[in-house]
Amino acid sequence: MMKMRIACEMVLISCSMWSATGSMARADLITFGREHVAGNSLIDELKSGSITRMGLTATFTANVGELNANSTTFGINAPGSGDDPARLDTFNGVEEFITVTFDRPVTFTQLKLSDFSPGESALLKIGLNETLTLVPFDAATDIYDFTNESFLLGNSIAPGQSLVIGSATGNGFSLESFDVNTVPEPSCLGAALPALAGLLFRRKRKPSVLSR
Repeated sequence: MMKMRIACEMVLISCSMWSATGSMARADLITFGREHVAGNSLIDELKSGSITRMGLTATFTANVGELNANSTTFGINAPGSGDDPARLDTFNGVEEFITVTFDRPVTFTQLKLSDFSPGESALLKIGLNETLTLVPFDAATDIYDFTNESFLLGNSIAPGQSLVIGSATGNGFSLESFDVNTVPEPSCLGAALPALAGLLFRRKRKPSVLSR
């Protein structure tokens, strides 16, 4: 019993110290795109590059050419003259798209596109879900909310999975921004309780020694 008590006290002290240092992961709403310019220059004119915001690292990769990310545009600059670098489009018959991966689990909540005209369409793939086809609304900025969508696998994106945003038909669109929620990690106490329960169970199952 004394050993069990000491173990419990040590876990509680460790969890208190962990929380006091602020090291425990929490859920945060994070926006990437030209709405939040800080850090975009880190990936501008690169085939692939990463941005870290609020502890979450997102890696952007263009399928052709280079990323074009600055204070006014977020698109792809495809090889050759004539492509509009402010957009994701189908320049020279090639569907431009950006693939985004994250170093922590996230849930995808919102997408904003601009310069998107009637008759055009975009493609969106969230994690392991099937690819969605998006069409524009009658607005300067088209906002797509995914917080209430009933996808087969939900709107979660795990490390190793990806978010894909691309052009399908028409003159394309500019990527205004997208939002993700980070997924909080289990608390220190929550992770430790199963181990303590195992110790208690083993103690109860320990056979007694009978004197002869």
